[in-house]
Order: sequence, then C-alpha cells, then structure tokens
Amino acid sequence: MGRVDVSPRAAVGPRTALLFVVVLLSALAAASCTRALAGGRQPPAPGAVALPPRAGVAAEAQGAQLARGQPLYERRCASCHDAEGAIGTSLDRVMLGAYVTARALFDYVKDSMPLDAPGKLPDQDYWDLLAYLLRSRELLPAGMTLGPENAETLRIRK
Repeated sequence: MGRVDVSPRAAVGPRTALLFVVVLLSALAAASCTRALAGGRQPPAPGAVALPPRAGVAAEAQGAQLARGQPLYERRCASCHDAEGAIGTSLDRVMLGAYVTARALFDYVKDSMPLDAPGKLPDQDYWDLLAYLLRSRELLPAGMTLGPENAETLRIRK
C-alpha cells in the first residue's frame, strides 16, 4: 500500500479547492445575513420572544408615550371622568367610539378640555394623554404611537 502525503506541500486538486472556496463563502454569507437580520444584536435567549427590529422600536416609542400620558391623564382628567360621582362623562369604549377617529377625539378634547383651561396644554400633552386613554381601553393597537400623522386613519372601534 502506498503512502499518502498529508503535508502542506501536498497537491490539492482543482475540484477540492473549488469546493473549499464555495463552502467558505457560503459560511461567510450565512454569518453576514444572520447579523444583518438581527440588526447587529445578539439572538434572544431561549424562551424569549424575538420581535422584529421595527416592532421593538415601535413598542419602545409607545411605552414612552404612555409613560408621559398616564400621569397627565391622572392629573388632568381622572378626577372628573373616573372618580365616583364625578362631573364628567365616563370615558368608556362606547363613548370614545362615538368620535370615530382619534383625530376627531383630539380636536374635541383640545377645544374643550381641561374644563378649567381648554386648549392650554401643549399639543404633545394631548396626544400623550389620549394615547394612554385609548390604550388603557384597548382602543390603540399595541406598538402604535398616537399623533397627527396617524390620528385621522386610526378608527376608534366601540
């Protein structure tokens, strides 16, 4: 039986070299695609829910808007609309749905609320507290922020 030369000087045939290059390039391409799809982040831990990159950004933006809106709502609205025996209408899904769009609701609230100083809040405060109100009644989709760019198309479903 003849000896096989396994030294680095051993000749490699063209088919073997081509196969090696194809495998190497495929591995590099796969690694590059995986990093691009993950947005450069590490993959989620086992059992964690992986959100698409845009969904994560939208959820963070909505979370920030709701965090600004909740204290505004509690300070400026809840005492009249949520308290027992309060002077304001209960802000339930049916009442809110009567406005049909978030834009119509915004226009009404900005023109007439708070009762002691209608229209005196900055527009962003109105958007933030309405986002909180609608999300707390499950009328604002998860991950969506509320503002002038989408208020006309956001239908409030009873």
